[in-house]
Amino acid sequence: MAQPLSDGVFAQIALQMGAVTQEQLDAARASQAALARNGQTVSLGEMLVRLGILTPPLCENIERKMLAQPQAAARQLGPYKLLRKLGEGGMGAVYLAEDTMLNRKVALKVLPQRHSADHEFLSRFKREAVATGKLNHPNIVAAYAVGEDAGWHFYAMEYCEGTPLDQMLDRLGSLPEREALRIVEQVARGLGYAHLNGVIHRDIKPSNIFVTTDGTAKILDLGLSKNLGAEQSFQTVSGTALGTPHYISPEQARGERAIDGRTDIYSLGATLYHLVTGHTPYEGATPALVMMKHLAAQIPDPRDHNPALSDDVVHLICKAMAKAPEDRYRNCEEMVQDIERILQGLKPASRAVDALSTTIAVRPRRRGMARMWQPEQELPQPDPLPIGPHRQRRILVASAACAFLLVVLLALLLRSGGKESPAARKASGPAPSVPPPAVPQLPPQQPMPLPEKTPPAPAPAPMAHDPADWSQALDLLKRVDPEKDRVTGEWALDEGGLLARAGDDAKLRLPYHPPEEYDFLIEFTRQTGHECVMQSLAAAGRQFRWRMGGWSNTVFGFGRIKDIDADANPTCVRRTSCIVNGTRHTSIVKVRKDGVEAWFDGQRICEWKTDYSDLSLIKVNWELGDSRALGLACQFSQTLFHRIRVREVTGKGTFTR
Repeated sequence: MAQPLSDGVFAQIALQMGAVTQEQLDAARASQAALARNGQTVSLGEMLVRLGILTPPLCENIERKMLAQPQAAARQLGPYKLLRKLGEGGMGAVYLAEDTMLNRKVALKVLPQRHSADHEFLSRFKREAVATGKLNHPNIVAAYAVGEDAGWHFYAMEYCEGTPLDQMLDRLGSLPEREALRIVEQVARGLGYAHLNGVIHRDIKPSNIFVTTDGTAKILDLGLSKNLGAEQSFQTVSGTALGTPHYISPEQARGERAIDGRTDIYSLGATLYHLVTGHTPYEGATPALVMMKHLAAQIPDPRDHNPALSDDVVHLICKAMAKAPEDRYRNCEEMVQDIERILQGLKPASRAVDALSTTIAVRPRRRGMARMWQPEQELPQPDPLPIGPHRQRRILVASAACAFLLVVLLALLLRSGGKESPAARKASGPAPSVPPPAVPQLPPQQPMPLPEKTPPAPAPAPMAHDPADWSQALDLLKRVDPEKDRVTGEWALDEGGLLARAGDDAKLRLPYHPPEEYDFLIEFTRQTGHECVMQSLAAAGRQFRWRMGGWSNTVFGFGRIKDIDADANPTCVRRTSCIVNGTRHTSIVKVRKDGVEAWFDGQRICEWKTDYSDLSLIKVNWELGDSRALGLACQFSQTLFHRIRVREVTGKGTFTR
């Protein structure tokens, strides 16, 4: 077994990053000792989170840096030697690792250590390993083993070369229709196999689909999976919706427990919508609003985003995303059959779903395109008729569902806990009995001595800044006077920092001229809204901006470059959601003589090599009134800035007052 990671290593990294002070560490250790006297063991990181000194994401970032240290004992977890980080999801980080016993490479998912005491989170993590271990299918990532070492819970799974589907979308925007269909067909086959074995995924989305170098699609992350055959399987508290809002089925949005495989079919339909249009079916300022739209709102016609989309694929999306489960494909096999027919140039065999039951906003086709195909016969468009009892019932159901979600959301805000209701009923059709999990438990490991010299591991991802120097950085927040520095909008000093109140455009000029080379850091929380937060920068006599969450929270980028906005120039990076409201984010922009680089929450987003002659502001009225000053801005949002700092790299800057 690896030696337990000491709190001393955590403290050292936290201090180097400037995340805590020595006084804060001392206070946290005193609280640790008090709990220990009462028999409670809490890590230093968890205690710093409980005291409000660290945010959970920052604590997990420090833990990842602990794992990334080549000399750290934690680079060996059980028989697995960590080589490099592959990615991260809601259930933990994934590393490329070497199985030293079987001499093979594996993908090792490691649960954040601070969650080890969270029984519900730990249960979900273990459930992912158990659910995956039951399944053996070419379109599902295989699980090998699950274990725990020195407080780190992990499981080993198949390592594949390739790209997650969400990263493909980030790079390409959308996929050609036939390529998208081939991927969705494979995912449907994998889901069909899982459903037959009593497992529902419940979180199908692009980031949980991996495409290997040979074009094989594999399903990842069964962390929300539900076992239909196990009495003691992990269940959600009644009324709690689990899943990703942009792809969640209506029944999951309502928090229903009696769900079956058709919930995955809906999410797969939403994923197909995203693949062929480059847009998720619904957008909203908050997850709750997105879920409400899944319950009752019309789906925008996918041809509005992609006019070249075939009627057959629109039919497929309509059928899969019908609001009522009984109007969808009954199982994945039916969906696969329709996809195969479309790829062969044939019409889908399934019955078309009327617009009301699917609530898709099917509009008259433009530019001479034929309207959506209906099987068996072409029916004329009827004149508008009064709403009959059948259609009226559907409208009432949709309205009631919307009202129900509002009540559920209010209850979730007020509740402090709940009891689990009886196990959900099984999916339509009897599910075969589920054999015991096939994932072997790793035996307790003895401490594994590290050799005196180990081959150097691949270098960890570069840090967003030099942590040793930020303690000496200039604190610009202390210099801000909202009345004097405001350019537009309403600004005020708040106990938590500098507050930009909600409005269409808020700009503030910082009383400081930076040197030739510098790093500009802000920590902020967007409280409301769905548009961008920006840092105004100055270099070589030019002003420009770093935009986060522009274009309805989907774009990172610098603007303008060669008079092209951030959503279309080479620095543009697209995300489904850039900024999460209520979450504290960190942005660092590094300005150098030969270019500029942007980091967000510890990850490098983009860089641009330039002499700055090609950079400018988007329009004249975005100027700060001082071409050499730094600044802050936000649009259509209320944002709290917790920290505003500058690290001078070359030369010295000057304060303007």
